[in-house]
Amino acid sequence: MVEKLNFTKKSLEGLPIPENKRTYYLDTKVLRLGLTITPKGTKSFHVRTTVSGMTKRIALKNGTFPEMTIEKARKKAQKILSEVADSIDPVEKRRVKKSLSVTLREVFESYLADRDLKPGTVKDYRRAFKETFDAWMDKPLSSITDRMVQIRYQERGKTSKARTDNAARVLAAVFRYAQAKYRDNDGATLFPRNPVDIIKETKTRYKIPRKKRILSRDVFPAWFKAVNGLKNEVSRDYFLFLLFTGARREEAASLEWQDINFQAKTFRLTDTKNREVVDLPLPEFVAVRLLERKGRKRGGWVFPAKAGRTGYLSDPRKSIAIVREASKTTFSPHDLRRTYISIAESLDLSVYTIKALVNHKVTTDVTAGYVVQTPERLAKASKRIESEILRIADINSGNIVHIKSAG
Repeated sequence: MVEKLNFTKKSLEGLPIPENKRTYYLDTKVLRLGLTITPKGTKSFHVRTTVSGMTKRIALKNGTFPEMTIEKARKKAQKILSEVADSIDPVEKRRVKKSLSVTLREVFESYLADRDLKPGTVKDYRRAFKETFDAWMDKPLSSITDRMVQIRYQERGKTSKARTDNAARVLAAVFRYAQAKYRDNDGATLFPRNPVDIIKETKTRYKIPRKKRILSRDVFPAWFKAVNGLKNEVSRDYFLFLLFTGARREEAASLEWQDINFQAKTFRLTDTKNREVVDLPLPEFVAVRLLERKGRKRGGWVFPAKAGRTGYLSDPRKSIAIVREASKTTFSPHDLRRTYISIAESLDLSVYTIKALVNHKVTTDVTAGYVVQTPERLAKASKRIESEILRIADINSGNIVHIKSAG
């Protein structure tokens, strides 16, 4: 039984504090205005009403007594009751208002937390947002307009078109996430417009050419000589590993010795871009060098770093600069992956074999699902690519030390 009384400052201050359960009181002037008292002594106003066939107690925002006066509580209660009479759900209205005030930072962090992204991807997304949208992070997502996106896209593009376009794509993905997550009771999205669409609609998206740089055949001997001349053996072996396997830079850099099987002449990638664990052929030319270093017990990483948070080689810029200077050749770690694939293709190897060797996942090719790449077939293809790389580098493969004699 809910007791009714005339809400006055004196009457509310004199109400007893319950020992165990909350107690409720109703005002005799505004009949559905109520007061809740907790066992801790907190007194707060609410409105008791029926919404969509359900009786609810709707707490008044910042409605703690005596901070909120009785007069103000009555006015707020009457406003809520008026909305209910007009078939407006005040709870839903409050929820929608709160959702529409969510900031870009909050949605971005929620997006990163909900998606199964690799650490490198998260790092790149954070960098993209900091570079391009740092000033917007604490703005409500609903306040970001087409015009804001268009202007920022063009301004930032003067510095780097590629980085700007990357940031815009991430922002578009964050908005799509918000459109799916924040909805009203009828299921309609609270963010019907993705402002990044304006770039496509106005046909002003930057055309970012796909990078095609590889090590050309005329610079191969000089590059090889420069790499083999590196005093830093870890960087030397890392560059050679990338060239002879076509592995992604991060996947190669984070290899541990337990991932290398010298007897089977394979290496295992456990943290790949497509989330699959794969075993791939380990070329003899690289294996000999790795086995030689492994005998020195330099820790768990195949390519350890002298400094840094990861423990493995993640920033070989100094060694890259040395090789560039010595060989007069500009290159990046990813250029070595492209070079490997280009050489493999020049040997007329099956495209499915090449994809398997570089761990490219085929998702839209039905035929690929019927092609079984055996370890023997991959090893044979890897050997052909290794021999071609050595030939282009003008290195006599007959002089290469083999694993069985290296240990």
